[in-house]
Amino acid sequence: MKNRCRITLCSSLLVTFALLATGCSSPEDHVAGSSIRPASSSPAASPEPRALTQAELEAARLTEGDAARYVIFLGDETVADLEEVKVDVAPAVCLPAAEVLFRGRGKGLTGYASSTVSEPKEFTPTVDVKLTSYPADKAEQVFSMMERSLPECRSFVFRSAYGEAIRAQLVTKGMSGLGDEAINMEMLYAADGVESFTSYVLVRTGGIISYFRAHSSMESSLPEGKKEKFRAEVQDDAVSRQVAKVDSALRAGPAV
Repeated sequence: MKNRCRITLCSSLLVTFALLATGCSSPEDHVAGSSIRPASSSPAASPEPRALTQAELEAARLTEGDAARYVIFLGDETVADLEEVKVDVAPAVCLPAAEVLFRGRGKGLTGYASSTVSEPKEFTPTVDVKLTSYPADKAEQVFSMMERSLPECRSFVFRSAYGEAIRAQLVTKGMSGLGDEAINMEMLYAADGVESFTSYVLVRTGGIISYFRAHSSMESSLPEGKKEKFRAEVQDDAVSRQVAKVDSALRAGPAV
């Protein structure tokens, strides 16, 4: 129905991506990749970049006992349950960023734990949270490869599951210090009179990457003021609480 906001909360986006062109951001936009804060600027000594076990990773997820304001559902998938979704991107330099954004994980992970976080009130988006664990310095490599690819991926075209070519814009935003490296991104695209907006936050703490994603869709004909109101965004509070719990798990040391 026209002029009526339709918000859809998606747990996954299974698409095949074909990057056809790059574009330029407006002067007020941040250059893609500029929101990544390097490890050297971390305010405190970083935990050892060790891999958490599957049990430790699952225990490191935020729960309603940690934050009663949220409704939290814990997923039961592990690395063994993950399906390999092919991501086709051109030029090839964009592949690292595309894989992490749309799969919610990088290559070489040894642990995986997911959850959804939301607030029990109207028009509040559900945030998909994925914690992934990597051996040695692999998590840092995943972030580094993603950072290098972002400048080439500010404007791209992907093909939906139905084969439709859709142009999307990817913009990075400023972000307060979290973990060793952090990045906040927004992706916007329109198709068939509907605008889709996705907010991403990724934080690396030692050998763990915490991934957050919130998605919303609405009629393109809505006034801009209403679009802003209904755009899904990852809550800063949920991110900081989750990252703090991961940090504590890493500092606790390996289970004996």
